[in-house]
Amino acid sequence: MKGAKRNILPLALSRFSSLAKQDAALLASLPTRSVSYDHGETITSHDQQNECTVIVSGMALLRSAAKAPAPVSGLYVPADTPDLASIALDQLDHDIVAQGSCLVQRVPLDALRELASSSPGLALALWRRTAMDARIHRAWLAAAVLQTAPRIAHLICEIHVRLERVGLARNGSFNLPLEQKDLAHILGISRAHANREIQVLRAQGLLSWNRRELNICDIDKLRDLGHFDPSYLWLHRPPLEGRAPNVTA
Repeated sequence: MKGAKRNILPLALSRFSSLAKQDAALLASLPTRSVSYDHGETITSHDQQNECTVIVSGMALLRSAAKAPAPVSGLYVPADTPDLASIALDQLDHDIVAQGSCLVQRVPLDALRELASSSPGLALALWRRTAMDARIHRAWLAAAVLQTAPRIAHLICEIHVRLERVGLARNGSFNLPLEQKDLAHILGISRAHANREIQVLRAQGLLSWNRRELNICDIDKLRDLGHFDPSYLWLHRPPLEGRAPNVTA
């Protein structure tokens, strides 16, 4: 996926829906442009939406459009579509910001809306993808009541599963373009507090974190600590086959 030249939107949607071949072909035919962003640059502004974004490499954060301080309420990895809600909303209430270097593909929103209006199966795939973002957001809210070490464990477990799903994690190891100060900002805690809790996890033999390489040493114990149940990440794709569900049954 790194440096992808072809349209990867079909791949992004097919992670959660079985696209009909015709719909996948239509998505692949949409014009795209690739854009690279440096750390901290705005990828999508809340008041400027005319394209849909797909993360190709790197990571991005969802930040409130309110003036500083801007809390983080979402995190995106390759094959994620962070601004897909723009299809239905005239204006977003958040910005998408690059976390480290980030490469994205952009697809014209109007063209995507036109395809969705002519294909119930594709419309459902888009809806299902935005529903996935909502599931993750609810899981973040539920994890917010945990103590700090379990919250960190939950977030690391989630990132691991999401990266593993797109082939970017192996044997518990993955590149994480976050520093501990970034982790503190995401969790809304002080940097010193985050550092102390990371040291606790290291001392317990649950993980190692050297620069931007994170290795989970005991995935079962880390999941237990973080009360992490990966079922909310929809690991098994439901059949779609390009048809709308029978809502009258």
